[in-house]
Amino acid sequence: MKKLHYIFVVVFFSLTIVSCSINDAEMFQQVQQMLSEKRYNEAVETLKEIVDKKPNGEYAEKSQYALISLYQTELQNPALAIQESRKYIQLFPESGKNASVYFMIGFIFNNELKQTDSARIAYEEFLLRFPNSEMAKSAEFELKNLGKDVNDIFRSQLLDTTKKEPFVVQQKTEPTKE
Repeated sequence: MKKLHYIFVVVFFSLTIVSCSINDAEMFQQVQQMLSEKRYNEAVETLKEIVDKKPNGEYAEKSQYALISLYQTELQNPALAIQESRKYIQLFPESGKNASVYFMIGFIFNNELKQTDSARIAYEEFLLRFPNSEMAKSAEFELKNLGKDVNDIFRSQLLDTTKKEPFVVQQKTEPTKE
């Protein structure tokens, strides 16, 4: 009887392991369908299930990143987008997408939540971790303009001609015939 119980347990876990990898792929595919049908809350639950079930699995990082985007764009919940961004960084500290995730945290704090102190901390953290990132100049720009209205920023840039060379239109010259 013990041997039969042991065989059952081994078979059950073997099937579970095999079905998990298939289920993750199928679940992620289902999420794509849910998104196309604008069933965002169902998509959130499924993505969270993928990450929670196998945080080191093949679809975990994609799912966590999708959660950030879903909360930010479709559900327009910036606080949860930040929360999921922090979870992404914690779960995937070596990800190549971390620079954009860190930057997005600062961007959401500044531009959507209007929490300039938190935005400053997030952008400074970004610049410490990713000083050579292609987004570093954007982070510096955001830091310089924290809390300012977008229209005021553009107006001041248009008025600030001291740093720029004057724009000169050159006439097209015809090649000379020799």
